Amino acid sequence: MMGLQGGSSRRMLRQALLTVFGVIITTGTAVGQTKYYGRLIGNFQTYVHGVKGTVYLANENTIFIKDFEYDGQGPDAFFWGDISEEPTSNGFIIPLENGTTDEVLRQYNGQNLILTLPDGRSLRDMNSLSVWCRKFAVNFGSIRIPQEDLPSPKSLGPLPTLAHAVRSEDVVVMDSKTLFIMNLYYDGAGPDAFFLVGKGVKPHSQGYKVPDENGSLEKLHGYNGENITLELPGDLTVFDVDWFGLYCIRYEQNFGHVYFPEQANIPANIEDLRMAL
Repeated sequence: MMGLQGGSSRRMLRQALLTVFGVIITTGTAVGQTKYYGRLIGNFQTYVHGVKGTVYLANENTIFIKDFEYDGQGPDAFFWGDISEEPTSNGFIIPLENGTTDEVLRQYNGQNLILTLPDGRSLRDMNSLSVWCRKFAVNFGSIRIPQEDLPSPKSLGPLPTLAHAVRSEDVVVMDSKTLFIMNLYYDGAGPDAFFLVGKGVKPHSQGYKVPDENGSLEKLHGYNGENITLELPGDLTVFDVDWFGLYCIRYEQNFGHVYFPEQANIPANIEDLRMAL
């Protein structure tokens, strides 16, 4: 009985220490707390027909609009991109959420929308987004698109070699859920090694397992200079965790890790955006 009580006390003490140092115990399903739609740029300036909505730059050619409203009464209204900060007739139609450019805007009552710019266009080609009546050249509502610091992938630097010959070139955050690791090496000899992410000042065994490049949660095999892409599990985004690394859970050994920045202007994950529709 004393042994059981001692083990229980040690577990309680360990959990308390992890909590003190900012670590969340992460057993079970990975549930993220941060909904990330991209870089927030603000709300539509409303002029007529009740145009409203909050606009995010999701990636170089995708815009997310949250809670979009429009009364649908304009005779020839479209989502409109323009190189000018104030929309003009020289702009271009941005396809509707179904991909068409032939239909005028219908009524919207607080829907979330994903707008994909036409082929060959990017956010670099526009300084304003508007709801524009082409027939009468009237701006129903618009917002300026800033050109500085557009969302882009961010490097976290290389994995350092701490054990089992782990090393890599840059670990790159491609979007809010996706990591790309360049030229990864690992000898495959760790008995219980996984890709992990977690909270706290350093890696620990209570992190979340990240599936490998094949979607497997089996212990890691060796790598010999491969480039691999990983996706964070469940609802997790990079904003929910502090570090990523290769870690042996059984022996609580860190093979090499990198840290996520607290603030990062990165692309949003498109599948996450679709889940928000």
